[in-house]
Amino acid sequence: MKIFHAIVHKDDDSAFGISFPDFPGVFSAADDEADLIGQATEALALYFETEPMIDPMPMGQARALAAQDLAEGAYLLGVPFLEDTSRNVKLTISTTVGVQRAIDAYAKQRNMTRSKVLTEAVLREMSGREAS
Repeated sequence: MKIFHAIVHKDDDSAFGISFPDFPGVFSAADDEADLIGQATEALALYFETEPMIDPMPMGQARALAAQDLAEGAYLLGVPFLEDTSRNVKLTISTTVGVQRAIDAYAKQRNMTRSKVLTEAVLREMSGREAS
């Protein structure tokens, strides 16, 4: 997982604005602060649909590029991003019998595999957005 730095702006009469020092021109917005991570993650996902993956710039460099914004009340937010390599791997986990049964029942109700249920739950938890 990579952590990109987003600059969050908020004027009194506006939504939260999100921009990225790594990607001039990439931005998003959220009406509620709780939705910032999800909106920012979605903006990154859309960006990387057509652009090659890069490593995030170091925090110090992001802070320097955002210095004026930070001085005016903006703040930096770490945005997690999981690169979709479309290659499946086998993963072994341990849990209780009760949790395993609950996962299997949930998967059966939704016509999903256990792996799909767990993958979507982890993606939602880590990114703050709905998995596809």
